[in-house]
Amino acid sequence: MPEPTYAIELTPPDIEPYRAGNTGIDYVTTFDSGLPGPHVLVTALTHGNEICGAIALDRLFRAGLRPRQGKLTLAFDNVAAYQRFDRRVPTASRFVDEDFNRLWSPATLDGVLALRGEDGAERAFEISANPAAGLPVSVGKWV
Repeated sequence: MPEPTYAIELTPPDIEPYRAGNTGIDYVTTFDSGLPGPHVLVTALTHGNEICGAIALDRLFRAGLRPRQGKLTLAFDNVAAYQRFDRRVPTASRFVDEDFNRLWSPATLDGVLALRGEDGAERAFEISANPAAGLPVSVGKWV
C-alpha cells in the first residue's frame, strides 16, 4: 500500500539551537524557578512527523517562558526521526525502528535492555539513540 500524501503547510522549526540543553541530555532543558512547586514536563516529537509540537516548544523557548515556582522541562523526544522529516512523504519519518508510543512502559524499556544486552547492540533506535527516552517521564510530575 503506498504512503498517503497530503499537503504540509507548516514549516518545521530548526531545533538544533536546543541540542545542548542544560540537563546533560541532548534536546532536554529544565528551567528551575528556585521555589518549591510542581515539575512540569512538556514534550514534542513523540513521532518525527508530528511537527506541531516542535513548533510549540520552539515558540515557548523563543518567548522565554519560565516557571514562577517549581520546574519546567522542555524536551524534544524522537529527534532522529524528525531529522528525517520530508514534507513530500511525511509519514515516512514517523519513527526510525519502532513506534515511540510502544516504548514507554518500564517493562518494555527493561525488557529491551535485558533481552538485547547492555551494549545496546540490537536495541531499537528509538531507545538507544534517544537519551530522552526515559528520563523526562521519570522526572516530570505533571505531563
